[in-house]
Amino acid sequence: MGKETREMLKSILIFDSVILFFAIVVSFILFKNYMLIVTVGIIMAIFNFVSNAVITNYTFTITGKNFFYILGSVVRIIITVIIALLLCKNNLNNFAAFLIGYSLHYIAVVLYGITRKK
Repeated sequence: MGKETREMLKSILIFDSVILFFAIVVSFILFKNYMLIVTVGIIMAIFNFVSNAVITNYTFTITGKNFFYILGSVVRIIITVIIALLLCKNNLNNFAAFLIGYSLHYIAVVLYGITRKK
C-alpha cells in the first residue's frame, strides 16, 4: 500500500476514533438503548473504508484485474447489509441509529479533507 494511502487511513482513523468516543458518550447520556447500534454503525463504516482501500490497492497495483474490486465491493455490501438486518429486524429505530453511526464516519473523511496539507 502506498505511503499516501497509509497516511490518509491513519489520519481518518484518528478522526474516527475521536468521533466514536464522542458518539459513545452522547449516546450513553441521551440514547442508552441505541449506543451499541450507533457504535456498530461507525465500526462498519470504518471497516468498509479500510477494506475498500486495501482491496482497491491490491486490485489495481498487484493483480490489475477489476474482478477482485467488484467481488470485494459485493462482499463488503453483503456483510454490511446482513449486520444491519440483524440489528434492525425488530426495531426500525435501530436502523436510524445504525445509519447515523454509519454516517458519522463521513465527518472524519470531511475533516481529513479540510485539514489535509498540500
